[in-house]
Amino acid sequence: MKILDRYLVKGLIGYFLAVILGFSFIMAANQLFFSTNLFIYKGTPLAVVLKWLILKLPAILVLAFPVSMLFATLLSLSRLAKDGEITAMRSGKISFYRIMLPFLLTGIMASLLAYLTNEKIVPFTNHLSENIIRRLILSQSLPIIQENAFFKGGENRYFYVRRYNKEASLLEGVMIYELSSGEFPQVLTAKRAKWEKDSWHLREGVIHKYDRDGYIDYEAKFKDLKIHIDFNPTDFFGNQRTPQEMSRKELLKQIKIFKRGGIDTKSLSTDLHFKISIPFACLIVVLISAPLSLRSARGGTLAAILFSVALVSAYYVLMSVSYTFGKNGLLPPVVAAWSQNALFGITGLYLVWRAEH
Repeated sequence: MKILDRYLVKGLIGYFLAVILGFSFIMAANQLFFSTNLFIYKGTPLAVVLKWLILKLPAILVLAFPVSMLFATLLSLSRLAKDGEITAMRSGKISFYRIMLPFLLTGIMASLLAYLTNEKIVPFTNHLSENIIRRLILSQSLPIIQENAFFKGGENRYFYVRRYNKEASLLEGVMIYELSSGEFPQVLTAKRAKWEKDSWHLREGVIHKYDRDGYIDYEAKFKDLKIHIDFNPTDFFGNQRTPQEMSRKELLKQIKIFKRGGIDTKSLSTDLHFKISIPFACLIVVLISAPLSLRSARGGTLAAILFSVALVSAYYVLMSVSYTFGKNGLLPPVVAAWSQNALFGITGLYLVWRAEH
């Protein structure tokens, strides 16, 4: 069976590489298109633009992996079915489960590779690419403040901004926490805030201090509070980090600190779970695309491609909706991150069973 496995994997990898190159090119062009005005307005050198684009590639590849596995599986098995090779294998008493095995193993390897890329490379390259944009804006205008971003101001003081209202120039859902020698931080939260020169102007907030056991030792409300920060704005705003610029370990550390301070972490937990669910989709799409490829084979390559586009669209629409629900607390983070994988996975298992029987 090793000869058959090599034959199936060879065909699959060929399609996979072709699709991932094409999809990555389209995604990179899309990223460049939406940032063209900024680069032109700032007179950015071509070398900087190319550096930014290269730094965006790892994040694009992570999104491209599941899409490429889906297209590759559908196209590969559709071709085999159309040419009668699947029928020949089944006539030789090879089950559909066994035919799928090299595809599943390739899906597992792709998921692991996507996860490692997303964990070890993407946070670093995302941070560098975002800093290029931040510095371009900082060079000639007001600092850029991103939503759902962390800042570090000083050795033990951290800032978190949940939402930025550009129209009103207001920060919403601001949290400032200071890590002292104790296990629990001093936490300051505010509904709204405004950044002016070197100060945060906070409105409608609460100050919490915790004892050694994690219980609230002191609590005080305030209407207006001004916090002066002595730092270089370029360094401060240039080193903010969104969850996409953090590894799971870094993001999990922040979530634990927030929980100790009694802060709602549903939004950040959603990002945390998606860091696993998206790479894992490489395996899930194999389950659903393999049995469907037998049906699309009747219509040839064009039908397989159209089928792939429909499945990809359905998956990413579901992912986008569930992500939005998770970020806004309408779904538990685990459900938001894994619902589309669960739906496609269960459907795929049923279709595989039907294909065999």
